[in-house]
Amino acid sequence: MSREYADVLLAAYDTLVRQRAFLPFARHPIRRRREAFSPFFIIGAPRSGNTLLRRVLHAHPDVHIPPETYVLGPLVRAYRRSAYLQWPALVRLSLGHFALHEEFINTFGGQSLSPLVRELVVCPRNRRSLAYILDEFYRWHASLEGAGCRIWGDKTPGNVYHLERIDSVFPDARYVHILRDGCDAVSSWVNASAHGDFRRAAEDWRDSVKLARAWVRAHRTRCLEVRYEDFVKDPEGSAREVCRFLGLEFFPRMLDAPDPEQSLGDVDRYTHHANVRAPINASSVGRGRRSLGEEHRRVLDEVIGRELVGAGYPPI
Repeated sequence: MSREYADVLLAAYDTLVRQRAFLPFARHPIRRRREAFSPFFIIGAPRSGNTLLRRVLHAHPDVHIPPETYVLGPLVRAYRRSAYLQWPALVRLSLGHFALHEEFINTFGGQSLSPLVRELVVCPRNRRSLAYILDEFYRWHASLEGAGCRIWGDKTPGNVYHLERIDSVFPDARYVHILRDGCDAVSSWVNASAHGDFRRAAEDWRDSVKLARAWVRAHRTRCLEVRYEDFVKDPEGSAREVCRFLGLEFFPRMLDAPDPEQSLGDVDRYTHHANVRAPINASSVGRGRRSLGEEHRRVLDEVIGRELVGAGYPPI
């Protein structure tokens, strides 16, 4: 075959691929009607107890929650734009969002996604969807850890900015919003050196809480709101409530501090997660409020004062 002839064929193929973008029946779906995926998502502002709740639920024999994934919102958007691609290319594009994220090697142990890619590219046509790719990804990670995975969850604070997109993939998903006093959450975030700008951290808390609480109000049957203060003061009562909401049996050992040898991914990597391995206690409740200087009180009152009181916490 001459080079010129090959170029003509490739140009014709590219034209056909572009035309597929305008043919609804040629696009791979976000989800299929008969798919029964029912994951759950822990949502809330950073430093609100999200990781502690993940630790407790991750200890359940039927549950798997990997380290923070970071990419679900952008991935859904990219899949929608590229759904006309051939299935193997779409699989690689989707899983590439995970594999190429800067945190993947660190928090997921540098595991290669190649075996999962090989499985997905040959999956039956009637299973091909983004929901199926994601479900297989979370179950793949559970299998690496030898964990049970009747139900999987995700704990990535940034998901709160992409709830509509995530819900379009998993319309039966459930959401647990963990809410913490903004004074404590913002102070903890900055003091842990996880955020260098006090005002910006306050704005992030305000925006996250507004979005999460609006989502809870709009989807009451699929959402549960848990206060961090209640969780650490009555771990068993709160954990039982969350398990009941998720359709899980409660086991008292879920509240035990994890074994030092047990890997929790991002918890092991970042020093600001160091306390997650400690026994659950209420020592941090009110700590941020007590340590605030006058300037920080002024900033918090200005930025989060209204949202704080609206969430049922004392004014600053």
